[in-house]
Amino acid sequence: TAWVVLRPDKTDLRKHLEGLALDLQIRFAEIEISRSVLETIAQAFPDLEGKRAALGFPDILLEPPDVYRRLIERQDADGADLVMGLFPTDQDERSDMVELDDDGRVRSLVIKQPPRGLEYSWAAGVWTPAFTSFLRDFVDRTDFDDESREVHTSEAVCSALGLGWNIDTVIFEEGRMLDIGTPDGLEQVLALPG
Repeated sequence: TAWVVLRPDKTDLRKHLEGLALDLQIRFAEIEISRSVLETIAQAFPDLEGKRAALGFPDILLEPPDVYRRLIERQDADGADLVMGLFPTDQDERSDMVELDDDGRVRSLVIKQPPRGLEYSWAAGVWTPAFTSFLRDFVDRTDFDDESREVHTSEAVCSALGLGWNIDTVIFEEGRMLDIGTPDGLEQVLALPG
């Protein structure tokens, strides 16, 4: 089952997805106001009980096409609580960059900051039912009413790192992520051949 959480006015995305011939059940949840991706994800928590979850963003195109298969394979191989898909980017100030240790494990995340020489941003992830419970607890104890800042999903990941959760990555060195929710990204995808 795929959950698509969107505002009621996003009828174009809903119509597009309903028109696709997919071997997948799509469930839609509407949310009037969401101040963060975490609040949006929380809409699916009841349906995620006991299930592996995969996170993607409808306005971010990813290559290669088997991103999620490879994330799941890594999780099955090493039992990580969360496996993040990392992609090369130079968009430090618009991305959540991932700092890796010498073994390629996540050391920290740098959220939308000026360039620090980091190479990879994350744009996909799969996690265990236990990690869903962690995210539910994080959401429950977080104040989303502070309008001066957005609570980022990467903040939850940083909290999990600090608590010793097993977080792994798959680096898509030849992959690409393209944010078509920005004018620059949309212009790039429209310029692609075919």
